[in-house]
Amino acid sequence: LKTRTPEHDNPYKATFSKENILMLQACLRVSVTSPKNMHWITDLLDWVLAQKDTVPENEFETELEKKIADSVEVFLNNKKYALGTGTPHLAFNYLDYLLWTKRNEEDYKIEKPFVFEYRNSVEHWFAQHINKESGQDAFPLLHAFGNLCLLTTPMNSLYSNRTPQSKARDFKDTIDRGSLKLRRMRDLTLKGAGWTKDVCQKHQEEMLAILRDGCNRVSSGSAKT
Repeated sequence: LKTRTPEHDNPYKATFSKENILMLQACLRVSVTSPKNMHWITDLLDWVLAQKDTVPENEFETELEKKIADSVEVFLNNKKYALGTGTPHLAFNYLDYLLWTKRNEEDYKIEKPFVFEYRNSVEHWFAQHINKESGQDAFPLLHAFGNLCLLTTPMNSLYSNRTPQSKARDFKDTIDRGSLKLRRMRDLTLKGAGWTKDVCQKHQEEMLAILRDGCNRVSSGSAKT
């Protein structure tokens, strides 16, 4: 199959890139790990074959991202953001992708390169055991999206039974290689009042807004920025 550049095809002049396409594929691959559930590959191949002998690269990227955005939109529309370990992994990974695309913006610059990995454990940044040992609802946003991120299983074992401040301080190297959401949670913890309910709530609202913007952009077919 041949590809053609989008300059004359796309009224939005989308800034597509092969790097974006590879990252989107990686995002789906680490999120949908069972071969029985990888329907996105079949659907995407069907779409490619329907284009006959020419595939506009910008349209391929949009179609690929739509496979992700359609699923994440279901999560957003349900408006249930306190699912704890039941939070769809694709929502976390798509958020990391969107944060990665914003890496040249001043507020979202990243110091270390980011790659997708099999991060299969949902981490409570404010740990569950601390909340339980307090004998009260010490952190009401415990299971909320703002207090969660994805970790590899070995990292999850290292982080257990630690306070947010302790994790942020003692695991700089592993966090620098971790998800972009985790890196932002670390940075928020190390400044100001630390990881408070208000900080967590604000972080959640910001991250959900980025997810909504990504889903809306793909649905409307507008340009990537």
